[in-house]
Amino acid sequence: MDYYQLLKISSTATKKDIEAAYQRLVKESNYDSSIDRVMVDTAYRILSNPKQKAAYDSIKEKREHGAAAYAATVKRRKTPVEWNQNKLLILAGILFVIAIVYYGFRFGHAFKSFSVGDTVYMSETHEKVGTIVRIEVHNFGKLEETGYLIQGPDGNKWFAAGEVKQRCYKHSP
Repeated sequence: MDYYQLLKISSTATKKDIEAAYQRLVKESNYDSSIDRVMVDTAYRILSNPKQKAAYDSIKEKREHGAAAYAATVKRRKTPVEWNQNKLLILAGILFVIAIVYYGFRFGHAFKSFSVGDTVYMSETHEKVGTIVRIEVHNFGKLEETGYLIQGPDGNKWFAAGEVKQRCYKHSP
């Protein structure tokens, strides 16, 4: 705490100025509870004593000079907030990559493409389902969607494209 600012005087104030400022603040502290009376008393006690005032001025000057010199020579360091922002950006990037990989595995079947002539196998059992003969929109009861006509050991059967993409893989000739 700067005692000169507390008493609202300049550092070149005379003993008379210090006394007048102290008396004014003591009167104000009777009706203004924001004024810290103990700090005002301490400031008055130090600044009204010439030896203590000289010691205080010396310490204050060294502190101000030292802080300015320190600020001029010290390399700017990142604040904790900046570090946290960088960490959050890295974490967000990692999570984005993980999400892309996850959705690629989870819904990658949607990107599979089959064409006429592909031999289709079940993913779980590696059992041959058959060969795709035709691809067109087909009516599967109440649902109409793209379907594959697959020629298998039991003859030709229609399968919904989504089911084939999800449960099968292909071996092209």
